Amino acid sequence: MKEQDFMRILGSNIRASRISAGMTQGDLARAIGRSLASVSKYERGGCAIDSYTLCNIADALMVTTNQLLPARERPVSDTPADSSWNIISRHD
Repeated sequence: MKEQDFMRILGSNIRASRISAGMTQGDLARAIGRSLASVSKYERGGCAIDSYTLCNIADALMVTTNQLLPARERPVSDTPADSSWNIISRHD
């Protein structure tokens, strides 16, 4: 997924969650200590959101960060990508 698409979907998810929570952009801005212009940019996908701010947004909207993030194109595996990891981590 391209970064631009990621930010657009994230912004759309924030907007939908905010509306579902019955909050205005101003309400969310006050709750996270950011400006109304920043919240507007986040919702339009116009700028990157740092992890601290994303967590604050999720808390203010009473959702998880996973609910705000775009769905992954492929599932995350618990298995390390490097198969040699199994050899290194085994204790015989």
